[in-house]
Amino acid sequence: MAIKPRKSRTRYREIAFGIFLVCAAGTFSTALGCPDWDATFRGSLVVAIVSQKGSYVVVAADSREVDESDRPIDDESCKVIALGGDTLFFETGTPLIIVRRGKSWNAQDVARAVYRESNKRDARNLSIAWGDRALSWFDAQSEADLKSVSEARGGIITGGFVNFKEGRNPSIQTQEITFSARNHTLTRGLASEPPALGQVMFSGVGKNLIEEFFAGKTRRAIRAFSSVETLHRVGVNSQVDAKLARKAIQFAIANETGKDKNTIGGRIDVAILRKNGTIEWISRKRACYTLDEAAARR
Repeated sequence: MAIKPRKSRTRYREIAFGIFLVCAAGTFSTALGCPDWDATFRGSLVVAIVSQKGSYVVVAADSREVDESDRPIDDESCKVIALGGDTLFFETGTPLIIVRRGKSWNAQDVARAVYRESNKRDARNLSIAWGDRALSWFDAQSEADLKSVSEARGGIITGGFVNFKEGRNPSIQTQEITFSARNHTLTRGLASEPPALGQVMFSGVGKNLIEEFFAGKTRRAIRAFSSVETLHRVGVNSQVDAKLARKAIQFAIANETGKDKNTIGGRIDVAILRKNGTIEWISRKRACYTLDEAAARR
């Protein structure tokens, strides 16, 4: 059972369903053909900051999703979700693909499933289980479809799990599905090395701008950064880091001028996961809570 979609996504699904009906009737334009996938949703920028003392992790994300032509579809998407009250999951890349036949791809549904079914819910095991299921789904798709959603370096989807287990330091574990058109291969592996204490991690589009922001060496980065706190304070205060993570994403949204300009935007969700296993939402869209409630009732 799928999570109840947002209104804007519902409209797009209705359009996709209409395309399917035309294709099934055999009246679709031969110039365009009938694609294997009815609709794809992609985008995202996620920033995470790990406490220097290992007492918390801040995770922030934008809210925009675009279609395969980089046209904005939705500015109310939920890129960060809570699992069981002690784990955060985030996504970047292509989190949702609607297919005409079979089971559609939904990164968050898979994350919820592996969390429910896991006996050892540490971030590393959860990420590997999620990555295995993602690899299995994408492996069943055509090379043409895989190529259509691959980034320049081949990345398709990244999923990340964040939690504390058995009183240890925080763990951020990511898995990325990558397709190589040259080698005709699909792979699963670490999207990046897990960040250490006091480090900043980011995933998705606009990463060069996030690097610029936290380096604090350009005039515009200094202006944006100094309005929050000085650089050496990163990883010391959770509330300051929540502001920094938000500012970093706002900086990317404001200054992106390349091909990814349209792929980030909307409101920014910010969560703080603490060592005692509690999650504090500094900012979050009401629709995201509704999605959580719907998922819990399944």
